Amino acid sequence: MQNETTQSISRSWNEDGQYWKINSDQTLEFFLQRVREMYKEHRYLEMQWKVGKARSHNQNNSLHLWCHMLAEALNDSGQDMMHFFDEGVEVPWKKMTVKENIWVPVQKALTKKESTTTPHRVEYVEIYEVLNRHLSTKYGVSIPWPSK
Repeated sequence: MQNETTQSISRSWNEDGQYWKINSDQTLEFFLQRVREMYKEHRYLEMQWKVGKARSHNQNNSLHLWCHMLAEALNDSGQDMMHFFDEGVEVPWKKMTVKENIWVPVQKALTKKESTTTPHRVEYVEIYEVLNRHLSTKYGVSIPWPSK
């Protein structure tokens, strides 16, 4: 079994500087020590943080697969985009139009979050349940959430 040090210290670089994942008392102490060192050296720091776990890789894959499957089901049932929006040209659904025009607006309403990368894992479940209930009730289309 790995010790706590190798399990929980996560530090990497992105375009803005260092990225730390703090998930134990030990990583918190390492982080605080590094912040103190950097402040002592530079006398100025800007920091940003996120709380909670964002969507998982599997949730991301499932979202895109679900959008694709829903697009096909809506098209097969004759529910083109015109049925969801203003009268106009019949436009078939695609994965990205489902994501942009169905998923994201409900996500914003429930979580106040713009990007699909920012909702927490439990929020993904809530968004899906609201959408699936609405789509099955109003349009008779229900797509189970993909597990892989």
